[in-house]
Amino acid sequence: MAWLRSRIERSSGLTTYAIEWREGGKVRARQLGPVTEKEAQYELAAMEAGKRSRRAAVVVDAKRAVREYLKHLKVSGRRQGTIDHDQDKLKPLLDEWGEKAMAGWSRTMLEDLLHDRAWSSSRVRQALGVYRRFIAWCRAVGYLCGDFVGEFKAPRARPQEHREALSPEQCRRLLDAAKGHYLEVPVALALLTGLSRADLRAITWKEVDLDAGLITRPRHKTGRALRLPMSEPLRKILKRKRQRSGLVCKGLPTSDSSLYKALHRLMDRAEVPRSGWHHLRHTAATLLAAAGTDVATIGRILGHRPGSPITLRYLHTDDERLRQAANAVAKAVRSA
Repeated sequence: MAWLRSRIERSSGLTTYAIEWREGGKVRARQLGPVTEKEAQYELAAMEAGKRSRRAAVVVDAKRAVREYLKHLKVSGRRQGTIDHDQDKLKPLLDEWGEKAMAGWSRTMLEDLLHDRAWSSSRVRQALGVYRRFIAWCRAVGYLCGDFVGEFKAPRARPQEHREALSPEQCRRLLDAAKGHYLEVPVALALLTGLSRADLRAITWKEVDLDAGLITRPRHKTGRALRLPMSEPLRKILKRKRQRSGLVCKGLPTSDSSLYKALHRLMDRAEVPRSGWHHLRHTAATLLAAAGTDVATIGRILGHRPGSPITLRYLHTDDERLRQAANAVAKAVRSA
């Protein structure tokens, strides 16, 4: 039998919860963190349901199962971006199969769904990962759900054509087109600081110090805060939009697809080749490199771990820079 234990953290004053149980003569614990008592009770009930699932599975409505799965992610301390990602991938299942019993969900249904949606191989891989986690969770809590994924594998990704980073002139046109648009702030942040799409959705005014010209964002992967100095153009944009609290990028569409469509319409207006939010981050890194910024500094701005080779993937090398490098080698040889 498991039970809840709570305690008040001295440093923060927050009440944290943990689930404890006795196993092999020792008391085991699973930390839940600073959740509400109701959420802690829910997680305890889910754990007990998982134990009961070994005896008999329960038939539940698909919408209820998805709702409780997302709640489980929240209580487990998952980031809001992860929860939104899983919700986005599970929504097509509810749209297409919501009225059918989960026990009857099959691989054939999945293949038909993927064929109708015509997703990219990358999106298919992401969806399959979410579906496998959802199936495993259903079995853990004792909900009857067919293994509609099984050994299904996503199609191989087609080689992507090389896409150059935006030029400084294209960046200027995009920023000009964004003036007065609700995407003005997120576009400026993405191009001038290299913030990711998840950061754009999450950044708050408490993390923006306009007087010091500094943006401070938490970084869970690296374990330290990301400190970004602001350029003067970005500072002026943020001063015009300044508020005391809340999200910096207000009014963004909740779905990523709608957010991409809005960016594409803005790019069409600016007569800039269509690309995604992540490409703006690549552009920021490439412009930094073109300005002579060293790779270590670029990595810090992007929030990568020190010495991470991932930073190099963000640097696009155009033909002109390659030509300059070749001429530099030839010049060195001639002067020898």
